[in-house]
Amino acid sequence: MSIGRLQRQLSPLARFVLEYAGILFCVITASILYYLTSSISCPATKSAEHCDSLEFWLWVILLEIAINLYCFHHFSSNNCVSFWQRVSCVADLCRHSDEIEDFVRYEGEEQNSCTPDAKFCVDCNRRAPIRSHHCYMCNICVLRKDHHCFITGACVGLGNQRYFIVFNFWSMIGAGLCSWYILDYLNFAVMPWYPFGWAHFIAPVAVVKWVLGKEFLLNALICVAFSFGVASCVASMAFFAIQVFYTCHGYTMYEYHSLGIREEFDGDGRTINERFRLVFGPWWTLNFLVPCPWIHQRLTPEIANNLFRVRSKLL
Repeated sequence: MSIGRLQRQLSPLARFVLEYAGILFCVITASILYYLTSSISCPATKSAEHCDSLEFWLWVILLEIAINLYCFHHFSSNNCVSFWQRVSCVADLCRHSDEIEDFVRYEGEEQNSCTPDAKFCVDCNRRAPIRSHHCYMCNICVLRKDHHCFITGACVGLGNQRYFIVFNFWSMIGAGLCSWYILDYLNFAVMPWYPFGWAHFIAPVAVVKWVLGKEFLLNALICVAFSFGVASCVASMAFFAIQVFYTCHGYTMYEYHSLGIREEFDGDGRTINERFRLVFGPWWTLNFLVPCPWIHQRLTPEIANNLFRVRSKLL
């Protein structure tokens, strides 16, 4: 059974769990790391002034993570191909196309048939650009789809990729900072981490020691949280790095590893600046300080033609 067919047969409850379980995991993990860092780890090892300053920055990081996660989920509907056809910046670029057929027409057009060399989405019952992919979880054709993220509960596409990248950036900083302070506490309360004490901080080892009566329950739970914090930091760092890598090359993760797509389509944008403006909009560095939904992404005529082409240049 294919993944798409399996996803179509999921019950509403299963879809709800898949959509929101990851978000719930993020909220719980962030809350636990914040509490352990601000209420246990820092007071036991640092001065009160230091802890006050740390708590302020923890709130800043939590706010950045929460807002970008909300924006990522809220603007996931903007991944739909028809949305990009309606926005004025794309409509104005139609005149730059060599043929109007290079663009997909969704509004006010009958889609009852399709030419043999055009991509047709059976689920949406309409033509679609070659670089769009139907997501059975989101139930839309996602333009420039990177992947469906079950942790954040939506597809990473052209409409919300910038929030995903910034979310991972601040998650990496937050999880790394909390893990550092928790490690400092474990080094003080349990045993020195060097040279081999760090092995006792790994979650399975700490739980086994607690079961055998060789460790306090609180310390074992802190070790479990520390392991989750380190894993979250590493995972966020990896996703942030690969997203920046693929953005610099003008492709998504799926497209970069698809030889057919890379042969048929050039990377979006001629320069790295154009590629970042496509994802983040102008003044793209501001997105890392505060979400900027009012700053619209910039599509050059070449990028628009690349995105909305319904025919392969090799055909």
